[in-house]
Amino acid sequence: MSTPTISTKTLTVQLTLSKKLARIITQEAQDRNISVDVLISQYLEAYYEPEYEDTPDEQILADLREAFKDVKAGRVSSAREFLEELKRMDEEEEDADWND
Repeated sequence: MSTPTISTKTLTVQLTLSKKLARIITQEAQDRNISVDVLISQYLEAYYEPEYEDTPDEQILADLREAFKDVKAGRVSSAREFLEELKRMDEEEEDADWND
């Protein structure tokens, strides 16, 4: 089994911070045993992470009914196939992010 690749982009940014904020960020990075750029990257990721979109109950019920029909009709796949599909979708998403 291969190890998934993690793609990143490097963006060099110069920030002007107050001494107090610089101290706080530096201290937190040290406390967490990570670099300041990783800490700021994590904060930016959390800030810009898409918010959870609430799916209407009617749609959830319709999807469950459809899934139940699929199971009854024998239209199923193994857990292995499901996990491989998730991995493929994740890799495609990472490739798309890299090309942005």
